[in-house]
Amino acid sequence: MYGNGLKNTPMTTKSSADVTHDCLSHSHYRAALQRLACAGMKENFTLLHGSGDGDHNSASALRDFINELEAYCPPDSHNYLAGGGSPAL
Repeated sequence: MYGNGLKNTPMTTKSSADVTHDCLSHSHYRAALQRLACAGMKENFTLLHGSGDGDHNSASALRDFINELEAYCPPDSHNYLAGGGSPAL
């Protein structure tokens, strides 16, 4: 399907996971999520999904995003977790 006005360029639609990822990437909570990702490398924590709608599971989307953020955690993230620095993004 070609409907975005560009010749021979397929029209793409984002999945709900992609939309969630974009929202989290640009959220003012991103720094807190980064700290959570770094902490998660050393500690376990639980994300809860409080809805009966398994197709729109916010805990799974958040888990996936946090897992991606782990790539930006410094090897020793103790100073970062205490608010003493930030990883290079």
